[in-house]
Amino acid sequence: MINSYLKLAYTLIGWYFTKNELKYHKLRENLIKSRLNLSFDIYLSGAFLTSLITAIFGTIIVNILLNYYSIPLYLVEITRDVIWLAPLMEYISILFHLIISVLIGIALILVVYTSWKLYPRFIAQKRAQDIDQKLAYAISFISSMSDAGVLPIDLYKSLAKNHNYGTIASESNFLVKNVEELGHDLVTATRILAKTTPSEKFANFLLGTITVITSGGQLKPYLFQKSEQFFLEKQQEQDEFIDVLNLLGETYVAAFVAGPLFLIIVIAIMSLIGGDANIAVLQLIIYLIIPIGNVLFIGLVHSMTPEV
Repeated sequence: MINSYLKLAYTLIGWYFTKNELKYHKLRENLIKSRLNLSFDIYLSGAFLTSLITAIFGTIIVNILLNYYSIPLYLVEITRDVIWLAPLMEYISILFHLIISVLIGIALILVVYTSWKLYPRFIAQKRAQDIDQKLAYAISFISSMSDAGVLPIDLYKSLAKNHNYGTIASESNFLVKNVEELGHDLVTATRILAKTTPSEKFANFLLGTITVITSGGQLKPYLFQKSEQFFLEKQQEQDEFIDVLNLLGETYVAAFVAGPLFLIIVIAIMSLIGGDANIAVLQLIIYLIIPIGNVLFIGLVHSMTPEV
C-alpha cells in the first residue's frame, strides 16, 4: 500500500523516473524479488525526496554547529596566501559556511539515495538466504504430504500457512494468490514464482515441478528425490563449515591467545629487569587489542555460521 508521503513524492518527481524506466531494469527486478509491493518510479520518487529532505536538514544542523566554532586558522592562512582570494577575506566566514553546506548536502543526497537504491537488493539477498536455509525442510514437509495424495495447490497452501518456513511461506502465499485471486492455473503461477523468487535454488525446484506436472509425471518421487538432494547439500555445507571453523580456531589461538600472551610475558620480563619496556603497549594489548579482536572474531564466526 502506498502511503501519503510516497504519493506526494511521486506527484512531484515521479514523471522523471517513469520517463527513464529503461535505466532502472535491475532495480525493478530487485523490488519484485524483495516483495516490497512498490513500482520502481514510486520507490525512486520517495528515495529522491527523502535524500533531499535529509540534505536540507543536514545542512541546517551543520550550519548551526559551525556557528559555535571559528574558522580553522590554516584556512585563513591559505586564503591570505592566494592573491585572488585576498579581496574575499571579509566574506571568508560566509564562503566557508557555503562551501561546507554544499559539500554536506551533496554527500547526504548521494548517501541516502544510494542507500534506498541498494535496499531492495539487500532485502532480496536476505530472502534468498532464508529460502536456501529452509528449503530442505520445506520440501521434506510437502513430500510427506504428497504421500497422502494431497493436491499440488494444497501443498503450497499448507506451506503458506506454516510460518516456520519463513520466506518460503510468503513465496507460497504469493503463488496461492496468483491462482485464487488472479485466476492463473497452477503451472502459470509456478512459472511466475520461479521468475520472481530471489533464490536460484528454489527457482530451479519450481521449474522442475512444472516439467513433472506438464509431462504427466508423478510429483511424489520428484519431491522425495529433491528432499534427499537438498538435505545432502545441507550436510555438505555443514561439513565444509566445520573445516573452516577448525582453521579459524587455529588462527584464533595463534592471534589472540599465544601471540598476545607471548608479548605480555616479554614486556613484563623486560620491565622487571630494567629494560626499555613500554607499559603503555602492554595496556594497549590487554585492554584494547585483545577485547576488540575477540569481539570481531565472534562476529565473524556468527556471520559464517549456517542455520541448522
